[in-house]
Amino acid sequence: MKIIISESQYKLIIEQRSDAAMDAQAKAISSLPSEYKHALMTILGIGSAFIPFIGPFISTGIGLAEASMYYSEGDKKTAGMVAAFSMLPFVGSIVSKIPGVEQLGTKGMALLASKLSKGQKLTQLESEIVNSINKFKQLINSELTKVSSKISPITKEIQSLKPAYIERFGRNKYDELLREYISGTSDKNYFLQSLNSAKKASPNLASFVTRFGIKFSKNEIDQIRKVIDNIGSDVIDIVKLETKNGPRTIRVRKVDGDWVAKNRPDLTNSAGWAQSEDNLVVINRGATQHMNNKSIDDLLIHEFGHIKDPSIIKSPVYRKLYNTKASQGIESLKKVADYEKTDWGALGLSKPVGDIADLKKVGTKNYILNPNEIIANNTMTLQSFATQTERLSKLLPKKDILKGLDDIINHAKGNPNAWSREAEMLLGYDYPFIKDHLETLVSKPSEYKKLWVKLAQQSEYLKSQIKLTM
Repeated sequence: MKIIISESQYKLIIEQRSDAAMDAQAKAISSLPSEYKHALMTILGIGSAFIPFIGPFISTGIGLAEASMYYSEGDKKTAGMVAAFSMLPFVGSIVSKIPGVEQLGTKGMALLASKLSKGQKLTQLESEIVNSINKFKQLINSELTKVSSKISPITKEIQSLKPAYIERFGRNKYDELLREYISGTSDKNYFLQSLNSAKKASPNLASFVTRFGIKFSKNEIDQIRKVIDNIGSDVIDIVKLETKNGPRTIRVRKVDGDWVAKNRPDLTNSAGWAQSEDNLVVINRGATQHMNNKSIDDLLIHEFGHIKDPSIIKSPVYRKLYNTKASQGIESLKKVADYEKTDWGALGLSKPVGDIADLKKVGTKNYILNPNEIIANNTMTLQSFATQTERLSKLLPKKDILKGLDDIINHAKGNPNAWSREAEMLLGYDYPFIKDHLETLVSKPSEYKKLWVKLAQQSEYLKSQIKLTM
């Protein structure tokens, strides 16, 4: 490994640090192999060269916490190194020469700089990156100087506009914008105008869809909602889905209650069902005619959730097992419905309460709490959450929406006092399919907990979309 600076130069570098920082580093470095010391001197040399640019680098938010910490401690050399390292993943020419830089990312590179400063043991990837940094020192100096010259003149604008942009669009979007500017894909005016755009809502950029569990794209949701508009028509609707097994074209057939009673008497109490093997969803208008559009939407998402369920798609054996168990459960619940409608007094008989309870138990176990039904109902619940959040964002104040989303997150963390009216409204708890699923799933604690973890994750995502649209 080539020695870039001499021992005397290295001494001069560390003498400019605070005594406490210098003592800590000197102690850590003293036991290092000679080759490692030489590598560290090279890296500190890079850091030393970029001390004048620490402020501009920090203004972008790159390596902010780590570089600021070292700088405040008087360790300007390490601060410069951390700032420079943190910027490397944004420079395409460097990433192409040292791919590991992109693999570690900004935080990983800042950590690497910190580990070098403290003389800590490196991973194999980190060691390879250090070797490459030494090899391409001139390129790094040249490219980071260019970056500094682009950032320095607009430091104040970045500091002023960046927080609001990240708040509305998210850190990843900001990093992407900064990377485009640094690489030359966009110019200064575009960069600053984009940062400034955070001052106003951007509803067209928002996407209120499921991000966890079985996912639907906005295009798929739009297709499914068109089915609701055609619910009274006998025309077969077509919905094109993307699944883990590739694209599928699903037919949606609407039938009347008389047809169901004649052709599928076992499903007379069902509002709809999916026949995955036939690429078909059937809607029973006899049951949906009294349902509102939101409940029909929940029903359709549930059935298309079955279509997208990978366990049903991949395994004919599993599909048959599900159909068998589900059919048994549906039959039990059908008997419950028939018993409930029977006028036992007119027959001179007592209502068979015990039998009804047993049938409900069998129906709940085999059908409602069937693993594939749980998957479809979870999918329905998560998408209902997104749908309700989008709808209510046009009706309620922003603070109420954000409160409801935070309440859902806190409820998921185990705070029962976080349950609120705002949370209920966003979840769609006012609608029977959602309420029934959430209340029934409580009897399966592990599954209930998993769903609430996903609801909390979805809440965080929806908060970012609300900040875009309101």
